[in-house]
Amino acid sequence: SLIADHAMDDISDQEFDDDSLPSQEKEEKEDEDDEVDQYPELPWAQLVSDLTFNDDLILSQRGYTKVRTICETSQGEIMECLKVDKKGDDEYERESDIKHVAIKKADKSLWKQKISKEDEYGMSFCIDDDILKQALILHHLTIDNSSTGNYIVKYIEFFESAKDYYLVMEYIEDDMNLKIFSERAHAFINDGKLSLKEYQHFIKYMLWQLCAVIHWLHQDMHCCHGSICSENILLKNADFIEKEDGSVTINSAISIVLSDFGKSEVFKMDDIDIAKVNNLKDTDDVNKDDIDVSNPFECQKQGLFDDNGGKVQY
Repeated sequence: SLIADHAMDDISDQEFDDDSLPSQEKEEKEDEDDEVDQYPELPWAQLVSDLTFNDDLILSQRGYTKVRTICETSQGEIMECLKVDKKGDDEYERESDIKHVAIKKADKSLWKQKISKEDEYGMSFCIDDDILKQALILHHLTIDNSSTGNYIVKYIEFFESAKDYYLVMEYIEDDMNLKIFSERAHAFINDGKLSLKEYQHFIKYMLWQLCAVIHWLHQDMHCCHGSICSENILLKNADFIEKEDGSVTINSAISIVLSDFGKSEVFKMDDIDIAKVNNLKDTDDVNKDDIDVSNPFECQKQGLFDDNGGKVQY
């Protein structure tokens, strides 16, 4: 046993280099060295910063799960997400409590500069799409008030991360808008499956709905949408129902939903005077260092609005 102990001491004192290792162990060691080179140690602040910019993490903290990107926008994207209302710790409500929502994301840096993302040629453009104003107006139109026929996309909530703003809105199934609906209808008309007279009847009906909600916006809310087009007129229950003879008919429950209030303007409003909110930064009564007056939700949090989301307090 004494001889064995001396032998082990001699072995422990020997120095091994890479050439003395078996070929397989040498290859494994080289692979480990390559991995270390590929993933150098990152500062803790950078790791935390990367986490705060992660969309999935930010959405999950609010109870949302991203399903897909609906479309790209000038300053971000619009996403389809799932919202699940919890009943207990691990117990969920019925399937009806799993809600689809649309979330508009806008980059804070681009919003502040009022420019768009770079296009394929590396060019940016000045834009007037304001996600904060859109959130404030939608909250007033759909939460504080109720539009004629509920023809306006509903506000759900608004939140922000270190890098982006998020506006959560009502989701319209199948992303159907008036432009897509008209294209599909004309295809059925050309194939002889849909009556032109029936199509014109429903177009007149949807235009009546549009006129009704515009009248309400202008006369009651003193609000101008600013970007009414076929892409921004979403449609609910816009189904083409096939009949036994192979022809199709339009769902009689079809209705419009006016969306995208990013370019809207309010010229006179009793409950919220956006012009005064925007001018708060120029008054002596507000400490710029304490309140971000460019963010209406920060103003509301600081008590510059009353409990009804109403008038500015001076």
